[in-house]
Amino acid sequence: MSRRAAARPESFGLENICVYVAGKQDWLAFDLPFDGKLAESRTAGSSAIKDIPVCAPLEKISEVRRRAEQAGWHECVVANDKRVVLGLLEKAAWHARDELTVEEVMDPAPLTLRPHFPSEAVVQKMNSQKTAVALVTRPDGKLIGLLRQTETKRPVSKNF
Repeated sequence: MSRRAAARPESFGLENICVYVAGKQDWLAFDLPFDGKLAESRTAGSSAIKDIPVCAPLEKISEVRRRAEQAGWHECVVANDKRVVLGLLEKAAWHARDELTVEEVMDPAPLTLRPHFPSEAVVQKMNSQKTAVALVTRPDGKLIGLLRQTETKRPVSKNF
């Protein structure tokens, strides 16, 4: 809870109150559990597909294409060893020469959204950017999931 919210129980003599200094927006942006009205609404985080293929920038296109197709995917998120997003490799780039690396043909600036972004705003943002795919990331750049416009219509998944 915030420093201000923690002051009240402390005034009753309660101890060991946890204070999250960064605030509510930061908490939500890191995809941490929450309740209330927002928990019942569709957000980028609740609509995102979490189990998605990830590849490294120096991998060969041929290997990434093979793995993604075997898994039934048309995209591969390019990330470092800490899962920080570096780009997006979409199927259109898979036709590049096999000897090229992912880094040479990836989109280095895919649309990224925070998990608490409302679904209605997600669709608007994706339309304005003319993209059907967005990545959901935390403020530190770590991947949460991939979002397609069609996924914003899925039922809400609970955060906890």
